[in-house]
Amino acid sequence: MKLPPNQNTLASSKPPAAVTIITAVRNDYFGLKKTIDSVSCQTARSQIEFIVFDGASNDNTLEAAGTSQVPIDRILSEPDQGVYDCMNKAMALATGQYVMFLNAGDVLIDFCAIEKALTLIADSNMPDMAMFQVKGTVGNTGRFHDIKMLTYENIGNHQGLLVRTDVHKRFPFNLQYRIKADRDAMLRMHSAGHSYKSFSEFITLYDNVGLSSTSIYEKERENCLITRNHKCGPIPLLKSYGLRLSRILIYSITTKLGLDWTSIKAFRLVPSRKKQ
Repeated sequence: MKLPPNQNTLASSKPPAAVTIITAVRNDYFGLKKTIDSVSCQTARSQIEFIVFDGASNDNTLEAAGTSQVPIDRILSEPDQGVYDCMNKAMALATGQYVMFLNAGDVLIDFCAIEKALTLIADSNMPDMAMFQVKGTVGNTGRFHDIKMLTYENIGNHQGLLVRTDVHKRFPFNLQYRIKADRDAMLRMHSAGHSYKSFSEFITLYDNVGLSSTSIYEKERENCLITRNHKCGPIPLLKSYGLRLSRILIYSITTKLGLDWTSIKAFRLVPSRKKQ
């Protein structure tokens, strides 16, 4: 796939970025266009380094990059071993002080989302991990829990997480996990003593009909494996197993009844889209 002209190298004239936003994509033209438009319209666009990493799409996905009103800093396209491999490769190129991951289809919640996030981070003594709230496209709200809850609960969503780039590069995503490598990485950073701060502000509207919302059995298996591998202790491990088993049970019942899983999580019952 030929890359759009004049957009396959970093813009040398830009000052150092406050945040690098990385978008991983494969065969999703419309999702990529939504994300590009959202980043391009940010009031803090001059403080953003924007990297798009395509997993060797075999359709017209990369043409979406040519519609951007503001040049993308770097676009790459090559085969990868999954989304986290793609994110690791892109992160190795990041030069911003913080790094953030918005996958194709995810959008920032308003024009000022990054500007507000950077201001809050600066006012909070620049924590290594800044955790913001996100909203799902299908009724779900992802919230970051207190770090102590991470031993048996999800971290929230990586679309609301800004991490100091130098820190995250020392803790890349473990490709052993296909769905929950973000939770594993955050636990490793926390275990190493890196600081964190959780904020109540929402900054991202994320596409929650992706892999982590549809591959429930694998997702919960990985969550239990991560809790065990991090040696969080017997109580958190039992809580993790209990929570995962209950979600798998509810998901199984939901599927048999023909209801939509993402809506069930938001306590709304609607017919499954697969049944329509």
